[in-house]
Amino acid sequence: MYRYESDYIMRMIHLLRLLYEHLLGITDSDRLRNGEDAIRETMGKLTGLTPDAAMSLDVEQLCEMLGDDGEGMLRRFALAELLRMQGELYESFAFVEDAEPLLRKSLLLYLSTAKTATELKESTVLHAQKLYRRFFSVLKEKEHLQAGQFFEEMACYADAEDAYCAMDDALFAAEFYRRLFALSPEELARGGFTYEETQDGFMRITRILGIGEGEDGSFG
Repeated sequence: MYRYESDYIMRMIHLLRLLYEHLLGITDSDRLRNGEDAIRETMGKLTGLTPDAAMSLDVEQLCEMLGDDGEGMLRRFALAELLRMQGELYESFAFVEDAEPLLRKSLLLYLSTAKTATELKESTVLHAQKLYRRFFSVLKEKEHLQAGQFFEEMACYADAEDAYCAMDDALFAAEFYRRLFALSPEELARGGFTYEETQDGFMRITRILGIGEGEDGSFG
């Protein structure tokens, strides 16, 4: 497709910016039809998919199709962005039932891109945080796990804590706190967390599990 990953990044960012500016600039009377057309065209160029095809496949199938190498991660990001844009376009017309599936799938695609290019991480995290909070109450166990793993990988420890603690299996949260105990105070601070929060969370989870109240990540 492109010889170098950086070429693909720049091409993708350029097309997404053009699309965003286009969606902002078109009039209300034409915005839905023209917006759909522009999203479909850009999606085809960046991923080889149509919106209907993307929505007919589950996230696991999409990830396998798009690949898990550097370029594959970029394609996942591009698809997440485009589905989010289409969802927000529908939402602006109060087509909530049409918007929700698009936005939820875009969230799951964002969560699959923890190893995407550094240039895109800030945007990925911001959209993932917003969408995760929106769909928090309706996500499945495995989707909370995926969110926890994503936010932990991105060093967003408060969001990771929310995700792991939302799971029925509290062992995932306990193991998360144990991993945080291995980090330095500086590393925790960069992730928006503290040793005291780690200690409090671990003690709370171990009480739930009934396995002791170790304060340093040990099970009593």
